[in-house]
Amino acid sequence: MKKWRMLPMCVALAALLTACGTQPAQQSELPAPVVSGGGAEQTPLPTEGSGPQALPGSSETDLSYSELYPASSTDMTALLPYSLGEGLELVRIGSYSGVNIDGAEPEQVRDRFAVTVRNSGASPLESAAFTVTTTEGQASFELEKLPAGSSADICALEGGELGIGGSFTGAELTSAVFAGGQGLTGLEYAWSSEGLAVTNTGADIEGGIIISCRVRGSSNYLGSAAVKLDLEGGLASGETKTVEAPVYTGLALEVVDAQLY
Repeated sequence: MKKWRMLPMCVALAALLTACGTQPAQQSELPAPVVSGGGAEQTPLPTEGSGPQALPGSSETDLSYSELYPASSTDMTALLPYSLGEGLELVRIGSYSGVNIDGAEPEQVRDRFAVTVRNSGASPLESAAFTVTTTEGQASFELEKLPAGSSADICALEGGELGIGGSFTGAELTSAVFAGGQGLTGLEYAWSSEGLAVTNTGADIEGGIIISCRVRGSSNYLGSAAVKLDLEGGLASGETKTVEAPVYTGLALEVVDAQLY
């Protein structure tokens, strides 16, 4: 049986595969957050015909500088983007209200300390850990599977209560691992109500395949972790198998990597 799982952030590392899904399945349980607020990289609200749509009454992602820094002698926008090193940048810092998909079960959160991280380097990020410090305290973050040139909105792993008040004082990258090679090639993907159909257009593949997907909102990825889909039993040349996948209302899953396991 094909199954999916959200693996912990400490998984071993793989490379970017650029195929992505365009027609996400829908479900009614999870409202789709949207991004608003000022910043170096403003995320636009979805418009009709532009992709996944937020449902009426859905929660919002608010990464507004004004909420986190209501008054300061320092112009906080002048400090952003803030380089973490290794090509990783903080482009937005603030508070998040909406559905958080990083736990064992999706949950609604309010005013959770959050950041937007951009991978400005040439290689896909496999995993990273960093801290962000404000005058109210320190928060820790983890992140995985962030393709080169893309950004992700992530909530603090610890220190989420720092979402209101305080002034930014610094950030430190504690670890970062990037892909050292290319993942499986010759795979094509198609989304349907049954899940993700994977077709092998190359040579026979023996053994199971881990397909890493990222949840996308309007223009940024959401959450710190990737969704891992298990395709068991290998895939012969020309063969297609469908693997079950979770669905998020108004959000899309995009394939970012595939590796043998």
